[in-house]
Amino acid sequence: MVTKKQLIANAEGLVKKKLYYLAFEQIQAELDKSPNDVDYLVAQANICFEFSDFLTAANYIERALLLVPDNPDLLHNGALVCAMSGLVERALELGLKSLSVTNQSEKSWLMLANIHERKGDFVSAREAFDHVIVNDKNYEVAVNFEGKLLYAEKEYDKAIDLMVKFREWSEEPKKSVNSIDNNIVIDNMFSLVKIYNKIGEYDKAWEAAVQAHEKANQKWDQDRFNEMNWNVQDTFTKENLEILAKSKDPFEQPVFIVGNARSGTSLLEQILSMHPDVGNGGELMVTGKMQRQLPAVTDSFQKYPECIFDMRVEDANQCSKMYREAIGWFSVGKKRVTNKTIGLQGQVGFLSLVLPHSRYIMLHRHPLDNCLSCFTTNLVHTGHQYTKTIESLGHTWVTRRKMQEYWTDVLDLPVMNLHYDKLVVDQESETRRLIEFLDLPWNDDCLKFHKSKRVAATISYDQVNQKMYTSSSGRWKNYEKHLGPLIEIVEEYL
Repeated sequence: MVTKKQLIANAEGLVKKKLYYLAFEQIQAELDKSPNDVDYLVAQANICFEFSDFLTAANYIERALLLVPDNPDLLHNGALVCAMSGLVERALELGLKSLSVTNQSEKSWLMLANIHERKGDFVSAREAFDHVIVNDKNYEVAVNFEGKLLYAEKEYDKAIDLMVKFREWSEEPKKSVNSIDNNIVIDNMFSLVKIYNKIGEYDKAWEAAVQAHEKANQKWDQDRFNEMNWNVQDTFTKENLEILAKSKDPFEQPVFIVGNARSGTSLLEQILSMHPDVGNGGELMVTGKMQRQLPAVTDSFQKYPECIFDMRVEDANQCSKMYREAIGWFSVGKKRVTNKTIGLQGQVGFLSLVLPHSRYIMLHRHPLDNCLSCFTTNLVHTGHQYTKTIESLGHTWVTRRKMQEYWTDVLDLPVMNLHYDKLVVDQESETRRLIEFLDLPWNDDCLKFHKSKRVAATISYDQVNQKMYTSSSGRWKNYEKHLGPLIEIVEEYL
């Protein structure tokens, strides 16, 4: 008989292989039998966290905290996932309780420092971090955070010196390969990229980014990715979309933000978060879960997407119900609820059938700026393996863009094309157009997104919590001499 420990360890192994949905399903099967099992609730939260579905992760942790409210590990994890899901006030509440329960442990002080840093309160972050005594156990994490603080404090030379020394330390021959957290080393290298870019040392920034990707050793199959997307197009033709079964559920809340990573999805969601009728879902796992389970739901012998031809109205209704349940706990009282999961380009056809009253925002950004931002930002740990080279980034960007264009042409649903570069220079006009598309009354707060009490739940949190700025547009020109292959790949969109 397989033990609980073995089941959770198996799920953790699947997550390491980026098989998030399979891991989720295995743990959910156990939760269906034992809904109040804290170990399974935490395991499910960890899976969602690794996928970047921070809001759902927070929900599982909150369920566990109702059962064991003073557990120090749960309080720490709860503070972390709430911070990452943008619920900073709740994160601070749990962080302070963790500090009390653990008798002011250094781990809890470091957590508080991280929460304050995400909130943009660097004074409080420094005060909390000053309680942390750096030792062998926390050295890697503490040094990495110190680098972020120095950057926020504009102590760029000190930050560079600290990070270079950390990398030299991590590469000392006496260090055991297993004793160093490779993820932290990579994160450190990308932090160095950010600082070099800030001070105008663009060649050094590029070199550091290349080295970071070499360290990550990403695996990406471009041909397989392209084949999957073209297969979706061949299945969801305009003719087929007219005759395939559709849900009868009059569900109008879903709004899908369809864009590439680093294309402005966080900014867009932050703008919408200021409207009282809009709820933000971030990157929700549920669409991929629905797609993966479709062959079983339809009792089809075909894999996805071919199984869509076996879908009946009741099957589509079941999928719609699944989506309702996934967002129901945080969407009460909202007319629209956003979902900006990366990879939606391949799911739009399916979603148009199971959620036929949904809306789609096709978000675009200049391809060179977009791909450069992906290459110089740490997207490695969240499954963006296509960022391994500037060439694979370019090919993936083109495939996704063509998918966006395809759905705009064939869907008989509300679709809006929005350009990041136009949004940042004409904020009010584009925001008004956006709110009108969502069939909502205008609200002036949408122009004050930087004042949101909710911190963006992505790696972009330190950018979208500022006033609108245009400095990210045209940034590729600083790196032009490195972008020759990329320019050729995306030429038709320049």
